[in-house]
Amino acid sequence: MLDAADPELITHRAPPQPDARTWHGPDGFLQALAGWVEGFDEFEATTEEIIDANDHQVITRTHQRALGSESRVPIEGDFWLVHTIRDQSVVRLDIYANKQQALEAVGLSE
Repeated sequence: MLDAADPELITHRAPPQPDARTWHGPDGFLQALAGWVEGFDEFEATTEEIIDANDHQVITRTHQRALGSESRVPIEGDFWLVHTIRDQSVVRLDIYANKQQALEAVGLSE
């Protein structure tokens, strides 16, 4: 991800997700990721679906699996990421809790 990221990358986690906020730059992306996975062991994320939304945005469905570090409870779920691309670099990454939010963010709907 960071190989394709613009130095001014904006990472945004949209409500109603926990810790909804915005981070700046590649370091901000890493902070967002670190904050999301802390408290979990065996964290795994795989891209399960790709939607070509328009000429500068792609939506991906990312399936995440993990194990609670203390509780040992397994969790899994899907998150929808909107990648905004300019000059072959990702300039913005918006993280949504569901497909409908992601589609609406790029001007599409089901």
